[in-house]
Amino acid sequence: MIAVVVSTYIVFYSFYEYTHADWWYLRFILPIGPLLLVGSLLVVREILSRVASVNARRSTTMINVAAIGCIVLVGFVNWRESRKLHAMSVGKAELKYQRGNAWLLEHIPRDSVVVATELTGALFYHTPFTLVRSEYINPELAPILCEAVRSEHRPLIAALASWEVSEVLKKRVPGTWTKIGAVQDLTFWKLED
Repeated sequence: MIAVVVSTYIVFYSFYEYTHADWWYLRFILPIGPLLLVGSLLVVREILSRVASVNARRSTTMINVAAIGCIVLVGFVNWRESRKLHAMSVGKAELKYQRGNAWLLEHIPRDSVVVATELTGALFYHTPFTLVRSEYINPELAPILCEAVRSEHRPLIAALASWEVSEVLKKRVPGTWTKIGAVQDLTFWKLED
């Protein structure tokens, strides 16, 4: 049974080009993890039992050397892949959301309406602002949004990653935007009346 499940995953995902690219694609492979581990241990146990029966003392030394070699090889491959995928710097990179929230809480009124995309998750859970996802705004809805915000005398703020700025400020919510701050690659803009 283990062989069927493991081979099915290997066959299906060997053609999936993204599995090796980024760490979050592991979610597709993780369900098979325990079976791969058990299967690997069964194979190692079988090899060890066959080798041990041939020559106990010599095979023990060979097994120890092989095990150390495997550990070093696996460690090296994991280290190299972690560096390539920047897996160890994720925490530092994700601090921008906490810092962006702190900046906004310190510099804009609590009743602000904030247009955002990448930052909306952090803003939703950690700030009191009213949020509008930028990808749901189109040029027809933008004037309605702006008028509703103006009628309530609330500021309209855009909290955007650098890659979002031109799309949101020029295409989705066109107007006169003034840059009011930045944290790492996050920028903050205010729509002028």
